[in-house]
Amino acid sequence: IHDYIFGAAASDTSNNVTEEMAQDQSQKRAVEKLSVYVVYTNADQLTKLEKLCASIPSNFVVLDGDDFFNEEQGRYNGMGVDRLATLTGAVYFYGHPALVFDGGTATTYSATNCEGKVLGGGIGP
Repeated sequence: IHDYIFGAAASDTSNNVTEEMAQDQSQKRAVEKLSVYVVYTNADQLTKLEKLCASIPSNFVVLDGDDFFNEEQGRYNGMGVDRLATLTGAVYFYGHPALVFDGGTATTYSATNCEGKVLGGGIGP
């Protein structure tokens, strides 16, 4: 990613990259702006990513729960966007029904039925 954003020549100066290097490299690509899609549950990290992406030519898109499932499909308030994103990825690759376990800071699980409706899930230690 570093070389894509700043150019291969920047590898030698990785601690001294500049916004100008990112601008120059973006003009060399067929698609000038890097698309950045963010699924977040940590506001501090989102702020840092926004600041980073503001300095490079990019489309910065913050995804929310409705980008994956709507309420008619079983999404409920409080269901984390990270869980909805992993469930969508599993369905994209393997179809319905789906059961996804995600082991991060906590272990979560989420499921869909055969019709693609979110059944729910939970969070464990």
